[in-house]
Amino acid sequence: MAYEVEVKDIAAQHVAIVRAETTPDKIGATYGELIAEVSSSLAKRSIPTAGPSFGRYFDYSKDHVDMAVGFPVAGSVDGDGRVVAGELPGGRVAVVTHVGPYTQLGGAYRAVEAWMAEHKVASAGPPWEVYETGPAQTSDSSIWRTDILQPIT
Repeated sequence: MAYEVEVKDIAAQHVAIVRAETTPDKIGATYGELIAEVSSSLAKRSIPTAGPSFGRYFDYSKDHVDMAVGFPVAGSVDGDGRVVAGELPGGRVAVVTHVGPYTQLGGAYRAVEAWMAEHKVASAGPPWEVYETGPAQTSDSSIWRTDILQPIT
């Protein structure tokens, strides 16, 4: 799949998240458990989401993943157990859209990395994935749409 990288300036965004550690083979199951926890917390407090769910990956290696999952919200929220307030950073980001199953997201990340090397820009923090269309909307993984946002200098 050919990927087009776009540079955007974005505003910081309030979020409600749960952060956890797992392994690459358990990302899907871990994400499912954590996003259900965030959803339940927001619903019981009547806090609406302000966009689709996301996953942010602070560390990703062959044996370890440090991740946070959640939803954007309109303003800062109080904590509720493991669900805490956070913020996705504003600033300059490289954005690439992947259409297809999550198992093929690696190509989109490689496209961003190649673009960054070509344009001589560096990472300004961990990336995050915004799940615009996914299993909550359709079981057809060929049309799932994921935006990857990589903060850059």
